[in-house]
Amino acid sequence: MNNINKELDSRIADLLKTDCAIVVAGETSSGKSTIINLIIGKDIVPTDIMATTTRVCRVRYSDKMRVSKLDKEGKEIVSTEFSDEEQLSETMEDLARTDDHRIEYIDVWFPVPILKGNIIIVDTPGKGDTEQDIVAAKMMEYLPKAVAFIFVVNVSNAGGFQDDRLLHIIKHVRESMNLMYCLDPEDAIFLLNKWDTVVSKKKRKKDLYEELKDKVHEIWEGVKDKTILKFASALVHEQEAYKVEYDKFQEILKEVITKNEFKRAKVHLGFIKSFADDCDLSLSSKLRCARQSTEKTIQELDQFSRDLQVIQNKRQEALSSLQESVDNFLEDTTEALFQYIHSAEFKASVLQEIEKHTRFTIGGELSNRIEKATLSWQQENIERMFTSQILQKLTENFIQIHESLHNIKNKMRGFRSPFDVEDKLGPVLLSLIAPSGTAVAGSLAMIYMSVSPKAAQAVAAAGVVAGLVMTGLVALDVLDDYKTVTKNAFKARIDKLTKPKIRQTLHKTYEERFKKVVKSYLEGDLKREIDDLSINIESTKNKIEVYKEEESVLLSLSSDVSKIRERAEIFKNIEIKLD
Repeated sequence: MNNINKELDSRIADLLKTDCAIVVAGETSSGKSTIINLIIGKDIVPTDIMATTTRVCRVRYSDKMRVSKLDKEGKEIVSTEFSDEEQLSETMEDLARTDDHRIEYIDVWFPVPILKGNIIIVDTPGKGDTEQDIVAAKMMEYLPKAVAFIFVVNVSNAGGFQDDRLLHIIKHVRESMNLMYCLDPEDAIFLLNKWDTVVSKKKRKKDLYEELKDKVHEIWEGVKDKTILKFASALVHEQEAYKVEYDKFQEILKEVITKNEFKRAKVHLGFIKSFADDCDLSLSSKLRCARQSTEKTIQELDQFSRDLQVIQNKRQEALSSLQESVDNFLEDTTEALFQYIHSAEFKASVLQEIEKHTRFTIGGELSNRIEKATLSWQQENIERMFTSQILQKLTENFIQIHESLHNIKNKMRGFRSPFDVEDKLGPVLLSLIAPSGTAVAGSLAMIYMSVSPKAAQAVAAAGVVAGLVMTGLVALDVLDDYKTVTKNAFKARIDKLTKPKIRQTLHKTYEERFKKVVKSYLEGDLKREIDDLSINIESTKNKIEVYKEEESVLLSLSSDVSKIRERAEIFKNIEIKLD
């Protein structure tokens, strides 16, 4: 509420910007301009226009062809119309070589059907390391109102992701996703351009494609496989395989534009509706307080205070039993991992195709495999066991806490002056879920893992098998047959993995982490919410008479808010047209 005017101004300003951008990003020589020319259908944008400048090139729809040069404020310096494409193309070539520091933007106006309806293509700069912050800043001008985002990856450059410049831009974009009103991360399109330059062996190309897809998923969570395309922009008109990929790209681009072109207005409308609903709830609470007797209101508030004290007691109970719960969990986990290590499944997994290694290298190979197997087991089982064992034992308290807070918060909403859009209960209670043991436990486990689970589990796996390489296995009788050597090497390592050793490592790795998980909720979000509600109750007691005196004002405001909500409903059902 404190920032509502600023928030509304920001959203109004965004709505006044009618351009809906297709943002094309990538480093120099990645092929961005060639791809833009493919979308336009004409070779208009010089392929080196961004190589010597930090200018932004924007392609806009118009029945007539023209080029406009603009300064950093977006003011037009000069605009030139053209009667044919060749003249326009020559002018753009000249601009690519012009070192005029006044020019910050180049707008190309061209009759491109896909750009009808205020859609523009934005070719962002692809300069060197020292100017990547400038590049990212320019990109941020357009991402909030983008309807599509295309990343062009130059795979001829060590796979395309070895250069820090490209990853630097991606990092800036990811950090600014909260500014994007209408573009979902899953709508980003990655073109693995210059695919024709990678090694020709089919198997290697297939492997490389899978590797690059994994890399894209790693740096851009949520991206869909179908929007990661093998591309060769220079060969689209020459080779059928790349024409097929370009056709896929066109279809995907049209789908993304169709999905997102109306979304910005709808997102802002949703915000207005949500805010009006909060105001309505707040006013209703105050009016109810104003219309009933002071004594009855005080009684209700006193009951809320007593309910809060019950929650506080349950919070303390959960904290008191935390160490015991963690200890029991780690004991159960130790037993489960110990049994797995001594199972036929584990042995078969570790010894699979072990005969490829010699008796002299088998020791190190087995150590590596055991470590990977124990790591894999932890990655697959630790969080599940934590959820089912630790949180299941605490869930009863959590459910009762949820129920009570849900009830109090609903009845108390609206008693902060002037209207409250109160701080939401932390991530666990954000949605005010209907109490559910599974939901409560799952949300805690997933949200509060503040340290990378993989990092911690890798430490645990390494700790379990630490020192085994030098346990004297090098003294194994090399005259034994290979199976005997393998059997002895495997048994020697498994014998080292005793319950005390596993228990010690798991405690070291997980005990504090899992205690932190629960404490983060019990001593963080939950405690703050209890304290806030307690303050709110006392504050409301002091304002009861004020609400009674201001009943007429509250009624008037309530009427205004109702009208806004009605209008929001009407607008929601209007088909928005941007053209």
